[in-house]
Amino acid sequence: MEVAAARPQSADMTQSAFWLFLTMLPAFAHDAEPPTVTVHLYNLAGVPDGILNQATGIVHHLYAGTGVELKWVRQTASVARPGEGNAFRPRATPAEVSVRLLPKELSDGLVRSGSAKLGFVYPGEKNAYRYLATVLYDRVERAARELYDIPLPLLLGYIMAHELGHLLLGPDAHARGTIMACPWDTGEFRFVKRDQLRFDQKQRAELRSQVSGRLEAAARRVTADVAARVPAGN
Repeated sequence: MEVAAARPQSADMTQSAFWLFLTMLPAFAHDAEPPTVTVHLYNLAGVPDGILNQATGIVHHLYAGTGVELKWVRQTASVARPGEGNAFRPRATPAEVSVRLLPKELSDGLVRSGSAKLGFVYPGEKNAYRYLATVLYDRVERAARELYDIPLPLLLGYIMAHELGHLLLGPDAHARGTIMACPWDTGEFRFVKRDQLRFDQKQRAELRSQVSGRLEAAARRVTADVAARVPAGN
């Protein structure tokens, strides 16, 4: 299969395309209602669709309660590549984050087997956006079944929401009695089992602020990239 080569554009056409693009930026604008972040989901653990659909629905509901919208995009990847930096998608913008669900063979290579950790986010540079959250699916599955008697989709959804919270709120967002508690104790798991653990008022406001900031940064990046392609003097 061949694709016809694109014909060169005149400078006037390029500049017109640039200004047309600027009129489309409300999708990234800070005053969009509600602020929306794209979540690229890598199901490396082979989680059944029924469980995954329920879990992502729970995450979506939890974030909708904060005034933040999540746009889910299912992605495929043959292997996990944690050595490629903080962004699982190398060309991710601040308006995008990634969540990967790992199977046992990959989890054991990243976290010692005796650890109670169910997920994590790689530490990033100070004041830098973080892009990749990891959920250790085999351990979530075991915890739901053997330790807390919580429906698997429910616990998976809450763990995903917690790790997403670390991407969007930063590493110092822990608060007892909320989704961002760390570590979760019996009280938090009791609330999860009843589907009653939530972000608190401060976290909800910060989530909206942080996602709006990401959208503004994404818009600036896109605008700068397009402007850089406009020939000088036009």
